[in-house]
Amino acid sequence: MDEEYSVKGINIEKSAIVCDKGRLIGYNHVLGYFFCADENTGHVKPLKGYVPEDGWILFGAPCKNETSVWFPPCMAQDAVEIRNKRIYRYPIIFNREIPHRFMKAFIEGRKLFLLPGCARGIVVFDIENCKETVIAKWYGQYRRLIPDHLKNAEIFGKTRYGNYLKEGDRIYLPLLHAPAVLELNIVSYETKIHYFECRDKTGFLAVYGGGKRKYLLTRSSNDILELRENKIVNTYHVEMGRDTFGRSVIQDDKIFVLARNTATLAVFDLITKAQKTMDLSGYFGFEQETDFGAFINDKGVFWISESHSGISIRMDARDGNISIAETFFEMTEADFLGLMEEKAETDRPLMENSFFSIADMLHMHMDRTDKKTEKNIGYKLYSQL
Repeated sequence: MDEEYSVKGINIEKSAIVCDKGRLIGYNHVLGYFFCADENTGHVKPLKGYVPEDGWILFGAPCKNETSVWFPPCMAQDAVEIRNKRIYRYPIIFNREIPHRFMKAFIEGRKLFLLPGCARGIVVFDIENCKETVIAKWYGQYRRLIPDHLKNAEIFGKTRYGNYLKEGDRIYLPLLHAPAVLELNIVSYETKIHYFECRDKTGFLAVYGGGKRKYLLTRSSNDILELRENKIVNTYHVEMGRDTFGRSVIQDDKIFVLARNTATLAVFDLITKAQKTMDLSGYFGFEQETDFGAFINDKGVFWISESHSGISIRMDARDGNISIAETFFEMTEADFLGLMEEKAETDRPLMENSFFSIADMLHMHMDRTDKKTEKNIGYKLYSQL
């Protein structure tokens, strides 16, 4: 009987992913394919039928409703819907010439809201009639708020905005390069700009909370600002040594923040205002600079992926208990070779800025290890690109 081999090293940090009913559904930017991964077994199943467009980070963070998962176009020209494991493409015309167009999205009824990375407005895409409407053209106001040295820059990183908060019929978009938050009524499309006088003028990474009380994460000073009726009432400093805030999520009135360059996780309790710091370096096998590519929250179960080590961990923070286990995502050899054959048939490059041809890829992936029952395929490729 032939051995069953698997492809190791399918790093979730190389993907745009959303959790859905015990699965991770996403797009892998390295190999250019959509997939469905089982959270418990780690088995990755590629979805067939998608020919990648030119570009590197094709999609931003996806969103979902009861029937579908939607991917906003970042470098791509089309938004993508995955429904019943089938892939549907929808051209988005607005600002096609601008890279990193849309980084986030959410669905309200039949409307898909595409939130800008560097696009100069929000696109509302009607799912039923495929019509797009451009609203909230904030770019002019944005330029007046940012520092002078950034005003001539065409793009500021991959996005101009931090993690948004949706509350009822309103969303709040924090600016990454100025101490301001943009407010949008998603029914009337009316907009407001809230400017905050604070010591950190570099902008905000995220806004959390609800009702009259909200919290802003500063970009450079490691402060959490407490707001009441859009006024700062308290400032809480979170100790992270010499590092600064990176990716963050909220769960059960606690904000979890990864450091930008070290394997550090800070937890801030919004009720008690207590904080604690956890050292995660032991899970990644080294103490050098880290690069966290993904921090995904599935109702208190977090998926954290680090790009240098190629390691992903699963953290369960429910009921106040935190347990961590290393996790692996893998694809059977048959599925991987089928994916490679599909790529070859499309006569398109595997990656826009590829270091390897398909022949090189297959050669790397067929190298056996010393183990007799499995072979690790392409670990360096997945973890180091």
